[in-house]
Amino acid sequence: MNLLKRMLVDESDAAVAGTPRGILLAASNRSDCIDEALRMKMLENHCGAVCMTGDEAERRLIYAIIDVCIPAFQNLARCLVGR
Repeated sequence: MNLLKRMLVDESDAAVAGTPRGILLAASNRSDCIDEALRMKMLENHCGAVCMTGDEAERRLIYAIIDVCIPAFQNLARCLVGR
């Protein structure tokens, strides 16, 4: 999130504060580095994790992080470095 926050500050000359969700939303609105559908999937996983109970739900979240979130952030890093 710090990388996205820094990008927003650098591109808009304004301080950015807020939750990780807000930072991700602002960054996705200003950058083509984050796919909209992927951003929504990550937010769904984040929101679902708040009230998660049970081993199976925890496993699904772990697999979502490994299969969706980590590759998305790796792609984001490549995109931002390429700027």
